[in-house]
Amino acid sequence: MTPPADARAVFRDKAGNVTGWLAGPKLSDVEIYRLARRWWLPWRAMIMTAIALAESGGHVRATGDVAKVDAKWSTSKGLWQVRQLQSDHRDLYDPVINADAAADIERKQGLKAWGAFKRGAFIKFLPRAKAAQRAA
Repeated sequence: MTPPADARAVFRDKAGNVTGWLAGPKLSDVEIYRLARRWWLPWRAMIMTAIALAESGGHVRATGDVAKVDAKWSTSKGLWQVRQLQSDHRDLYDPVINADAAADIERKQGLKAWGAFKRGAFIKFLPRAKAAQRAA
């Protein structure tokens, strides 16, 4: 897959293959937290905000797992990098649809569904998420 013209960052594997990119409008930390509050209690919304920041940098058209596309699975999309089945035609770049899908995943699989949580990458975004929580 080729990154879109508005890609702000392109990620490559060691072989130089494109694995993902950050693109599209970028939501503020407070906007992400307010969106998360529609689905989660305050403390969980704060954690989910940090996960979204780690996964997508707040870019609503972030795309990942490009190298993992196959007949069953498409790319990971949006704020929470929700991996989409090829048969799923929801617009996961829409922040509300992405948050709803993320909430469903979190209910079924827990926070470990996100690589940013498993690897601890979300931790460095917790201060920003806490500040967003206070500002909201």
